Parts: sequence; structure tokens; C-alpha cells
Amino acid sequence: MRDLWTAPAVPRPLSLPPPVPPEAVRRTGRRWPVLLLVVLLLGQMALAMVTAAVRQTPTIDEPVYVGAAAEYVHEHRLRHNPEHPPLGKLVIGAGVALADPHIDSSFTGDQGRVGRQLLYESGNDPWRLTLWARLPVIALTLLFGLVVFAFARELAGPVGALAALALYCFSPDVIAHGSLATLDVPAAGFVLTSAWLAWRARRRPGLYVPLAGWRWAPHWLQR
Repeated sequence: MRDLWTAPAVPRPLSLPPPVPPEAVRRTGRRWPVLLLVVLLLGQMALAMVTAAVRQTPTIDEPVYVGAAAEYVHEHRLRHNPEHPPLGKLVIGAGVALADPHIDSSFTGDQGRVGRQLLYESGNDPWRLTLWARLPVIALTLLFGLVVFAFARELAGPVGALAALALYCFSPDVIAHGSLATLDVPAAGFVLTSAWLAWRARRRPGLYVPLAGWRWAPHWLQR
């Protein structure tokens, strides 16, 4: 016989996650168009720079930097082109190392001859070697575009950041120099990065002050 004094079982309420605030939903919805525009702007810039890098012959100063970068990577010495900080040429040297060119370690000419000897007199394919030397600078130029966007967003918001990035990505000067194995874009980009990190150091100096100064460390070490 059923116990009449036993209370019926009460189902436990289901635990539901807390509702997402409407503001968070709107912020998430606004991020995707911004990210898509950033990808499209940088994508067309990458296409323009790679196209220019494939078709353009070496400029007058590229052999100097490519030859010095090859020495930095393969022989670990700063014999040629010592007046410039080595950081940008180490970036170029990353592409030179992937190309794996033949280097004449017995060459004794000046910095004007070292690159021409590497490209045209050592049995290397000058088109292939020049393209590999340019690719790291192209990648670095695209990364500097993200710095432009991040810095402008902190100063002027998402709309201002997209406008700044569009001006950067469609700039003929940036596209032209960003597709070359030279030091113009690396120097300008690292200065901008240092300025952005110094700006952020207002709130977290312990983190951003060392990061803002690292760009100049190779120059101090060289001196």
C-alpha cells in the first residue's frame, strides 16, 4: 500500500547559462565586417606586391642588401654594408637562406660588388634569389599594416582604423617599396611600431617600454 504521507518528487529546475548581454551580441556582430575588410585590404596589397616582386628586375641598391644579408646568414660577419643596422638585412637574409644560394667566401670586393657577384657571377638564378629575398619584406609590410590598423583604432576607433589601413594598403609608395629587398619599409615600419608601443606604455610601462625599445637594440649592438 502506497505511503500517503510521502510527498511527490519535485523535478529539479534546469540550470541555464546566463543570458548574453545585447551589447556583447552587437559588438560581436560588428567585428566580422571589420575583420573581413582588413583581410580584403591586406589581401589585395599582398597580391600587388607579389606581382611587382615577380616582374621587377633588381634595383640599384638591392644587390648590396642581398649580398650583405647572405654574408650575415651564411658567414656570420658584418664585413659589407656596416653603416646600416642589421635587423632589416636579417629579415632579407631569411629569404636568402631559404633560396640556399652558392656563396663565394673568398670574394674580396666592396659592398657594391658583393651583391652583383652573388646574383650574376656565382651560378645562382638572379630572378629566383631576388624574389626569395623580397618575400620576407612583403610579409613584414603586411604585418606593419596590422600595426597601422591597431594604432589608428586606439586613436580614432574602427572607422578611422579602416580608413588608415586603406590609405596604407593603396599607397603606391608603400606597395612599391614593400615589394623590394631594401630597408625603407622595415625602417619606417619599425619606427611606427615603436611609437605605437610607446603610446601603449602610458598604461602598462613595465610591458611596453622594453618592447618599444627592442627595435633599436640591433643598432646599439652594431655600434
